[in-house]
Parts: sequence; structure tokens; C-alpha cells
Amino acid sequence: MEQLELFTDEAFILRVPFPEAIRIFQENYWNHLPSAKVTKAHFRRLALFFKGYFLDSISKADIERYRRWMKEMGYAEATTNKAHMILSRIYRKFEEYKEGKTVNGVDFSRIKLPFKNPAAMVPKVSERRFARTVFITKEQKKILCSYADEDLSEIIDGLYWTELRPSDFFRITDKSIDLSIRVIFGIQNKTITTKNPSGVPFKVYIPNDKMEIIRRRIENTKPGTPLFRRKNIQKRWAWVRLLAKMPFIQMRDIRGSAASHLLDQGIDPETVRKTLGHTTLRMLPLYDKRPESRMMEATQILV
Repeated sequence: MEQLELFTDEAFILRVPFPEAIRIFQENYWNHLPSAKVTKAHFRRLALFFKGYFLDSISKADIERYRRWMKEMGYAEATTNKAHMILSRIYRKFEEYKEGKTVNGVDFSRIKLPFKNPAAMVPKVSERRFARTVFITKEQKKILCSYADEDLSEIIDGLYWTELRPSDFFRITDKSIDLSIRVIFGIQNKTITTKNPSGVPFKVYIPNDKMEIIRRRIENTKPGTPLFRRKNIQKRWAWVRLLAKMPFIQMRDIRGSAASHLLDQGIDPETVRKTLGHTTLRMLPLYDKRPESRMMEATQILV
């Protein structure tokens, strides 16, 4: 806390340099979240842009300028929104620290903050119109699997029938599975937030013809370690896409394509919501990647 500056206009008011605020935020909160490993670049960009600022000197206009800077740099709206969310979270945590008086024995009650969270005053751009529309058919999935080695083939197929995010799929261990009832249990790590520290649970039923694969992987894997490993996964996945002539496909597209296939087969949205592990139907449209030809067919039926 040596870098905190005494603000002499008021008695014993401390101003926090923004880079120092990032360090405190990471050490006391963010580094303990699952997403910490994949968000380091966001903090580097934030520290670079707001270098020389104090936590209380960043305004709504500065946040808007940061969003324009990110756009000029060529970053996607989703990336900018993620950084925007982190900024807002930093201010919320410091409001909590100030209200709680101390953090790790250090007095935070006199830290100077803006009257309102500046990041919360700036609206984020809706990502719905930027949502990916790549739809992997079951036939395309089979082609991808045919070019993959046995391990990667089971990973591709597993991502499809579990409908899990890759981050959650690669965390499955023997402790996540109850073979007696053929269920995979877990927590969606993306849903672990300040307001919901325990995250949203998921439950996946294991089909009969996949039980052998799960049993074999449990037997051949050290207890407590992931059943599906990421070893050289990017290189192997890139090679398979090249051979299959599908370079545009990403691993994250598998989840949405599986959900779209269920909807295409007449499975009701509520059931699809449950298989995706969503708490509401609000996000379902983002996962519906069915071709527009289906909309044309629907219109034709009405005609």
C-alpha cells in the first residue's frame, strides 16, 4: 500500500493509482476465479490505457474512450465488453473494500472513489448481432471425427453429446461422475461470479453407448485428473479442420450446433435449456444456429 497517495484537500483521503488498483483487485479477488488464467491480456491493456490515472479520476467519458480505442485496435465487441465488465467489477469490489473498512489488515475506509461507478454508466454493446452462426451438422461432426485420432475423436464427440463448454468439458474427472446413475455432475465455471460464488451446476446423462468410453478413461486416468486432456489440442484440432476442409469451425461451435440439432428434431426449448445448463430461456436464441432455410420452410408452411 506504499503507492497509495495522500490526497491533501481532505483529511486522510487516499488515492489509488489505477495499476495499483488492478494489483489489489487481482490479489484479493480475480486471481481466485477460474477465468483468471485467460484474462491476463485484458489487465495488460487496461493498465496500459489507464497508466497515470487514479481510481477516482477515471470518468464515464474515459470508459467511452477506452471502448473506442479497443474498436480502433480491431478487437471484437465481446472482447471489449469483457474488459468493460472487469472495469466495472474493479469499482464494485473497491466499494465493498471501502465499506468493509479493511482488507488484509490495511485501512481502505479512506480510499477516494468516484461518486458513481463510471463503468456502470456506459452501456455495453449487445453481442447478439455478433453471435456466431456456424452450424455443424451431425454429418460434418462425423467427418471431423474421421480425420481425428482416437483421443481427439472422442473429445469432439464428447463435446457434442454433453453440450458442455470446452472449459467445463476438460475439467471432468472421475470425481465428477456417478456411474451407478450414469450422470456427470459439475459447476459451470463461467457462472462463478461475486453475486453467485457457487456457480450454476450442470448435470449430463451418459448415453448407453458412451459408458464404455467413460469407464475406460476412468480406469486409465490417475484419480482426480481430467479424463479428457488438452495435450497439443490446438495443433491437433487445427490439423483435423484442415483435412476436413472446415477451417472456419471452432471448438466452441460444437455446443451451439448440438443444441440447434435438438431444436431441429423437435425437442422443446425448455428441455434444450436444461441440457445446456441455463437457468432461463433468455440465452437460447444465441445457441440456435439452425440454417435460415428452416425459417423459409416455416414461412412456406404458413403460406
